[in-house]
Parts: sequence; structure tokens; C-alpha cells
Amino acid sequence: MTRAHGLQSLWRGLSASLWRNALFSGAYRTTYEALKVRVAPAGVQPDTGATFACGATGGTVAAPLIHPFDVLKTRRQALSMQDAARNRDTIGVVREILKTEGWRALFAGVQPRIAKIAPACGIMIACYEGVARYVSR
Repeated sequence: MTRAHGLQSLWRGLSASLWRNALFSGAYRTTYEALKVRVAPAGVQPDTGATFACGATGGTVAAPLIHPFDVLKTRRQALSMQDAARNRDTIGVVREILKTEGWRALFAGVQPRIAKIAPACGIMIACYEGVARYVSR
């Protein structure tokens, strides 16, 4: 692939991935922290169930916000070499999707994403907080 299309062909979809990851982390962590302080008194760590619920809710809030960026990343990565050679950058892909499929195409598959992300975020943060509590003892 690099011989035929150059080293940059390995990085298709990177900008959309970076936007997706940065926005997800910001939305998820902000929601999680805001909920965490509401479920436990100041200075007290919430129990595992509350931590899981706060994390799952954070994932539920963040997933639809970043989903269009995930669609763009996937579309960019799936471009044929011919399309990529025509210099179809992320903005070009957005324009094409909006023109041919409409804005709803940017949210195709959002429900399964939420169904996957919510428990994954809850499990991840509950494990992280549990290990942090154990290690700090």
C-alpha cells in the first residue's frame, strides 16, 4: 500500500479519530465527574454500583456526541485508493455524505454504539476506581 499510494495512505481517518477521541474523553469525563460528586458526599468515593452507573451514564451522553466523527473515520478508512487519490479529506467526506445521504447518515448505528459504550464505560471506570481504592490503602 505504501509503495503504491505513499506513507500517508496509512493515516487515512486519523483527524476524525483524534476529534472523536478528544471529544469523547471530554464529554465522558465531565459527565462522570459531575454525577460522581452528586452521588457521594464530598471527599468520599461512591461505591462500585454508583461508580458503574455514573460511568455508564457518561458513556451514554458522550456516545451520540462523537458518533458522527466515528462515521467519518470509518468512511475515510474505507475509501478506495482511487477515491483517496482524488484527495478526499474528511471535510470532503462530510460534504459527500450530507449531499447524497443527508445529516441522518452521520448518526447511522448510534443506538448499537450506545448499547456497547454505556456498559463498557461503566465497567472500565468501576474497575479503575476499585483498583485505585485498593492501591491507595
